[in-house]
Amino acid sequence: MFCENMGVFLLEQFFHNNFLIIWTEFLAFETQRSRMLSEFFGTTNTYLIMQIICWHHLLILKKTDSNIAAETFFNRDIVESMWLKFSKKNYNNKSVLTYSLISVLSGLSIETIRRHVDILSKNKWVKYTIKKGVTYSPSEENNRQLAEVINIKENKMLIDFLKLLEKLKKSDENFIKNV
Repeated sequence: MFCENMGVFLLEQFFHNNFLIIWTEFLAFETQRSRMLSEFFGTTNTYLIMQIICWHHLLILKKTDSNIAAETFFNRDIVESMWLKFSKKNYNNKSVLTYSLISVLSGLSIETIRRHVDILSKNKWVKYTIKKGVTYSPSEENNRQLAEVINIKENKMLIDFLKLLEKLKKSDENFIKNV
C-alpha cells in the first residue's frame, strides 16, 4: 500500500513539475484529434456522438468475447480484428445506448442526438431501434475507414504525446531520483 501511494505521489509530483508542457500538449492532442474527427464525420456534434457510440461498442466488445485471454486482448491487432468481426454481426447486449444516455454523456439535447443519429444511420454508421437503442452497425467501407485509417492516425497522435511524456520523465531529475 505504501509503495502504491508513493507511486501515485511521484506521478502527481511529475505532473505538477511539468504541468504547462503536459497540459498544452494534451490540449493540442485533443484539439487535433477533435478537428480531424469533426472533419471526417462532418460536424463536431456528429463526431462527439459517434465517439460515445464507439466507446459503448468497445465496452460491449470487451465484455463479449470470453475466449480471448485477458493479456492478449490488449494487443491492437487483436482488438482491431475483433472490432471488425464484431461490427458485422448482431449481438445481444443488455446495455442499451439510448438517446437520453448519449445526451447525458455529451451535454447535447435529445433532439440534437436524434437528428445526428438519423444522419449516421442514413450514412450507414449506426442503427437505431427502441428496443436495442443506438448500435454501431457500419458498412464494411465505413468500418474499414474508421479502424484502418482514422484509428491509425489517432494512435500516431497519442504515441507522439506519450513519447513527450517519456522524454519529460527522463529529463525530470527529481522523478528519476525518486523512482
